[in-house]
Amino acid sequence: MEEAVDTLVERPSWHRFLNPILFGSGLMASVIQPIFLLASGKDVNDAIWPHAYRALQATMFLRDQLTLMFFISLILFFSSAASIKNQMSGKPPHQITRRILLFISGLTTGFLILYFLLDVFYLRGAFLLLPTAYGIILLCCLFVIGGLPRLPERTSKTRCLLA
Repeated sequence: MEEAVDTLVERPSWHRFLNPILFGSGLMASVIQPIFLLASGKDVNDAIWPHAYRALQATMFLRDQLTLMFFISLILFFSSAASIKNQMSGKPPHQITRRILLFISGLTTGFLILYFLLDVFYLRGAFLLLPTAYGIILLCCLFVIGGLPRLPERTSKTRCLLA
């Protein structure tokens, strides 16, 4: 009989760091302008102001286009629900799709962090549509990347600890 050929390919050692690197690069892409402005000698207010202005413009656009935001949110939720259905039937999303969504998740997380910093220093809770849109994007990306949250399996160690 012929021996079975191992079809598994050895992955490079950097492969396990690829997902955190993608998330971190998305995070850095969102905050690169304020960091660059701070490094060029601007003070904190001048470094954050371009992002604050864009956040206000985006919030005003979302306020004017509530119907568009609603339908885009529905499309995102239905596409993530379709992805979850595929994952439950045994077809995970393509690796490139997961990696793109990891970058988008990092980007959205960075924008959320900047928005909350702006909210503390400038906006004082005046606008809620932009972080809501960020939250919807982040939730849908996380559903596609990881599927529905599951409870961990109970092992013999936890049974001993709980008994």
